[in-house]
Amino acid sequence: MKTKRKWYVRWWAIVLWVFIGLTVIGAISDSGSETTTGSVQAVTFTDATHGWAVGASGTILATTDGGATWRKQTSGTTATLNAVTFPDASHGWVVGASNGTVLATTDGGAHWSAQTTGYGATLSAVTFTDATHGWAVGASGTILATTDGGATWRKQTSGTTATLNAVTFPDASHGWVVGASNGTVLATTDGGAHWSAQTTGYGATLSAVTFTDATHGWVVDANGTILATTDGRRHLE
Repeated sequence: MKTKRKWYVRWWAIVLWVFIGLTVIGAISDSGSETTTGSVQAVTFTDATHGWAVGASGTILATTDGGATWRKQTSGTTATLNAVTFPDASHGWVVGASNGTVLATTDGGAHWSAQTTGYGATLSAVTFTDATHGWAVGASGTILATTDGGATWRKQTSGTTATLNAVTFPDASHGWVVGASNGTVLATTDGGAHWSAQTTGYGATLSAVTFTDATHGWVVDANGTILATTDGRRHLE
């Protein structure tokens, strides 16, 4: 007899995306001389030493010593930046509230340049599995994908008009998206060519999602609730 597998709630687990919405107060080195304070929306590290944080007023901060010191990088925008991803220490992308514009770097953030997606929606989250394959999500059910490092972006059909808050791809085929749609998770097994809804049984807006492989994943909401799966939620019954 087939065992039913469902998302389950773990209140005691460590809350994911601990830095999302973090307010940085204190000394952050700006070119080694000035201090910077500001609202940080997202953070990512490629290893124990190299990391980046983004936030209000076009802020991009970088560290090469595990966060002991931070340096401000030039983003070229004053828009709020909502998310950042680096699949390696050189290639990175940032998205935010700037008419669908994506910022990209190939030198660890020493230089950032704009990539135009062709879509005007505010983007909430971005992820890349390598230097070429990436996805960004945002308002009005927007899911954008690239296979050439962001030189071109194409829109994928999400099947929803809800705001999408987060996206994760542990590999170039398997992906999940969460957002403001009654606890619904969107999933794909073909790089986003097709997306389908996975019902968690939990009705709140979901804020973040991460998967370590094609089966093990977690989603969280703003109230500290954590939902987990060990089967990729293929079995929805």
